[in-house]
Amino acid sequence: MSTKRVEPWFTEEYAREREAKINERIAAGLDPWEPWTEEKAKELNKKTKETARKFRRETIKEIEELGAEGFVIRAINELRQEIYKLQHPTEEDLYKYTDAYFRDHIKMTEESLIFYENLLKDKDKLKKAFDAYIKRLKELEEKDETPAAVVNTIYPANFLAPTDKVSNLAFSNELTGDSIQKLAMERR
Repeated sequence: MSTKRVEPWFTEEYAREREAKINERIAAGLDPWEPWTEEKAKELNKKTKETARKFRRETIKEIEELGAEGFVIRAINELRQEIYKLQHPTEEDLYKYTDAYFRDHIKMTEESLIFYENLLKDKDKLKKAFDAYIKRLKELEEKDETPAAVVNTIYPANFLAPTDKVSNLAFSNELTGDSIQKLAMERR
């Protein structure tokens, strides 16, 4: 079985700094990742619903004010700005992130940009997409629902398997978001 090397996104120096902070917490007798409790889960759920409501309302308002075309044009401009920022990182970003991080994020952002630019070229597709999108947002708003976040993953065939419990559960498709699960991640 061949393995593909995955380039890290964090620089070695920044990774050492992060590990030192974790080690400090452990040395002080603290949990390095803040223990997860039922109360924290409820608070996160509440914040997620509030954020979803705010996002829906703002998005509906923006689409109604700008129209589908204006909304997409603004998204295109924001994506171009993001690409520029990734191409011209700050000193702090260069300290933290590797070339692979910038390259991968530029590629992902460019793919989104291409999607929006193509959508803008096809007015029928643009109208259909945004009519369906706004309809769905309004349905969610009426029902005051938040779509459940579901992470369905599988092991890629050409990478090494994860060794910690959280990663193993995630890659075996057992973390579905349907219920709260108590998990602890190993130190390394």
